[in-house]
Amino acid sequence: MKRLILVALGVTLVALLWPVQSITVPEWRYRVVDRTGQPVPHAFVREHWQNYSFEVSGHEQDGRTDDAGTVTFPPRRVTSAVWRRAFCPVWNGLTAGVHASYGSSAMTLSQHGGYEGWLDWKPGQYLPDTLVLSHEIK
Repeated sequence: MKRLILVALGVTLVALLWPVQSITVPEWRYRVVDRTGQPVPHAFVREHWQNYSFEVSGHEQDGRTDDAGTVTFPPRRVTSAVWRRAFCPVWNGLTAGVHASYGSSAMTLSQHGGYEGWLDWKPGQYLPDTLVLSHEIK
């Protein structure tokens, strides 16, 4: 019986330490356009993503649009142990209270020619395919 309990504890420990990979943000392809709807080639773009349920900080990647004003960011994956996926959301709720955030989130920002624009995304929402540079940078 003692051996069975030790084996069960060992299996449970391995299961809790097992790394699990998931997609935080799917591939995101969009066009950057100006206020008249014309594509903006070679515009600066930045993607920020994070899974707030178990990641303490987010990730960023910068890039530029191509000649047609299009940019593609690859799928964003995160690997985390099972125990983090179970424990961290509880800890997040206890320490941050009503300000706690959960789940995946992404945003992208673009700037060019004195204007900027941004897009936000959360799972279950449509991935926007057009970013309009409509806000003047002050």
